[in-house]
Amino acid sequence: MKKTLLPLLLMVSVLLPGLSKGQSDKEIIKQSQALLDKKACDSAFFLVLTVKKTKSGKVQAIIKKSYPTLITTNVRRANKVQIIDKEDEKIKCEKYQKQIDYITQSKIADSLLVLNVKEDVYKSLSKKRSIDKSLATFNAKLAVSKEKMAKQEQEKIRIADSIALAEQLAAQALADSLAKLKDTITVTVVAGNPVVPVQVVTTSGGKYFIIAGAYKTESRAQSEVSKLKEQGFPNAKTVNRNDDGNLRICYNSYNDLNEAKKDLVNIRQKYRHDAWILTLP
Repeated sequence: MKKTLLPLLLMVSVLLPGLSKGQSDKEIIKQSQALLDKKACDSAFFLVLTVKKTKSGKVQAIIKKSYPTLITTNVRRANKVQIIDKEDEKIKCEKYQKQIDYITQSKIADSLLVLNVKEDVYKSLSKKRSIDKSLATFNAKLAVSKEKMAKQEQEKIRIADSIALAEQLAAQALADSLAKLKDTITVTVVAGNPVVPVQVVTTSGGKYFIIAGAYKTESRAQSEVSKLKEQGFPNAKTVNRNDDGNLRICYNSYNDLNEAKKDLVNIRQKYRHDAWILTLP
């Protein structure tokens, strides 16, 4: 047996893990013929090439019959592997590799064929061109799919970095905004839960009013003041008009801001969650 055949036969041992050692050529040929009769052409082809005299007539006959079907079978197996456009690129890569494995087995068979038949027989049987063409096609598709998969991973990293940066900038912007509003907004906490920020309209000194609402007409404002008094706010009254011309009414008025804030917590809990403190000269 030629020395150049040995590496290929090592591959054959992988393809035929059940290959018996110590068999005679006659036993191997008989076993190969049985495999050929069962349409197991790939097994028959690789097995018969393990004999010592590969140029014998019986061996050549099995090679000539099994080789073409072996090639056709592997091409059919490769083409049956369905690649769906919308599939994940990782799955596509696995499928392209499976196709390549089928055609690679055909390439091994072709390499063994050229070493074990006469030149004219090889020329009549060999499928080398179509095998190489198929391998090139599948390898190119695999390369494209791997490139897409690499780009997808890079895009995931880019998006994650962008999100992290956006969150960092948002947090900084919020911190800056809170710092600017520190002098005009006081956050009150009731039983451990944040309450709507206390709106304090600051001017120079004066009384403080817990605002209950603002109404377009004086009659409506006075009607709401009466309701507040019925609810237990005897000092409820109209205060002033806002920029829209609506008349503000209050629950109560205070000379001390801390007292106003203290009552505001209770009013927000029981009566109006968006009540706020107005300061007037």
